Amino acid sequence: MTKTLVYEARDPERDMAAIEFFFRHLSDFLRYKDAILKSGVGFLPIFGAGATGLYMGDEPALLGDLVQLYDDGGAWKIQKGDELIYLIHIGGSPLSGSNHCFGWNARAKKTETFSLDRFSDGYVPLCRLHQRENAPNADFAENADIPAELNDLCAQLAQYADDFYNKLKLNGKAPYPNKPFAFKEKKRTPKNKAKSGRAK
Repeated sequence: MTKTLVYEARDPERDMAAIEFFFRHLSDFLRYKDAILKSGVGFLPIFGAGATGLYMGDEPALLGDLVQLYDDGGAWKIQKGDELIYLIHIGGSPLSGSNHCFGWNARAKKTETFSLDRFSDGYVPLCRLHQRENAPNADFAENADIPAELNDLCAQLAQYADDFYNKLKLNGKAPYPNKPFAFKEKKRTPKNKAKSGRAK
C-alpha cells in the first residue's frame, strides 16, 4: 500500500434552500449589515458560499462576510450589461488564475456558472475579511440585541444550516471537503500475478 500526495479543489456541498432564501431577502440582510457585523449572527454559515483554491483548501464565506462583500461590490457583485451577478463560490488555481464560479443572477432570480479574469479577484477579498486586523471590533457582542425582523431571518438561516449539516453528516460528507493537500492510499497491483492450479 502506497500513499500519493493529491491536491483537490472540489466544489463544496451547496445548501440551495438557504442560498435561495438568502437572496430572496438580500435587501433586508444588507439593510441590517451593521447589526449583523456587531452580533453573533454574522457567523451563520450559508453552506456552499466561499472560495476553494488548489493547494489552499476551502475558505467558507459566512453571513457577515457576504453582506460586506456584496455591499462593497468588486468581484463579488458583478454588473454585466443589464445583468447583476452575485458571486457565491469561486474555485480555481492561484498559479494559473483559471477558475469556475457559481453565482446568483438577480434579474433571472436563479443561479448560474461563469468565470472571472483571475482566481485572485474573488479569493483575495474574502481572505482579507478573515485577517486578524479585520476581526470584529470593540462594538462586537455575541449576544447583542438585534431587530426582530433580522432575528427571524437569521433563525430561518440557522435552521437551514442545522438541517443541511445533519443531512450531510448522516451521509458521511463534509460541507467543505478540501484541504491544502492530502495523502491517499493507493493499492499496488503486482506486475506478474502468480497463477494457481496445475498444468494439464
